[in-house]
Amino acid sequence: AFCPIGVGASLAGMPPALIQGTIAACLAMPQENATPAAFSQVTESLAAFYQGTWHLNDKLDITAGIRYTDDSKSANMVVNPQNLVAGALLSGKEDHQLSFDDSQVTWLLNTKYQLDQDLMFFATASTGFKSGGYTGTASTPERALTPFDEEKAISYEVGVKSQWLDNSLRLNLSSFYTDYKDLQVTRFYRPVTNPSNTIGEFATENAAAASIQGLEAELLWLFAENWELGANYAYLDAEFDEFTPNTQNLGVD
Repeated sequence: AFCPIGVGASLAGMPPALIQGTIAACLAMPQENATPAAFSQVTESLAAFYQGTWHLNDKLDITAGIRYTDDSKSANMVVNPQNLVAGALLSGKEDHQLSFDDSQVTWLLNTKYQLDQDLMFFATASTGFKSGGYTGTASTPERALTPFDEEKAISYEVGVKSQWLDNSLRLNLSSFYTDYKDLQVTRFYRPVTNPSNTIGEFATENAAAASIQGLEAELLWLFAENWELGANYAYLDAEFDEFTPNTQNLGVD
């Protein structure tokens, strides 16, 4: 409950009589939905893109694409305390209109080499992003009003697609690597900025840089009439190259 813990944390260092009197006043008021908060968010996204393929010759194709994306987000956060003591110690009544705009240009480049009708090699490089926004489950006004930024990624993939044994055997192989910057991480924690929050909260923030790499293989074999054998293999190696949360977890250095 907020009253004994929240009042004690908010009035730390004050005379004990004042703290006890404030706790008693807080307990005399509604305990359920003491400081209810409502958060809503609307996103509008507009995009324009172009992609084309250049056939250099019978064997080699190059594909290029570009995309412009514009995201606009509007949010509203309303806090209407039912417990006046809790509201006064936290932030009181609030009504915030928020907005966040983000625009990015992303691209794709692919090359495909058809060695013969049964064997094709390819390589692709592309970028992507995820727009920023607001955390709707924050427990403090400061946290709720602070947006997180966009997440960006660049990805590379190379591979081969092949047919063997008079097209009765298909073997596809690929390798990929993706590098993320300003990775959006949603975590559950107790923020040091709000010690009265004894339960914890979810928050989204640009806390990390990360990379993912891996291999994929696909095998399909028609080894007899009406009989087919298939196998797939995937190896994935993902790690945080950097992880620096914007807000520390209570009690954790």
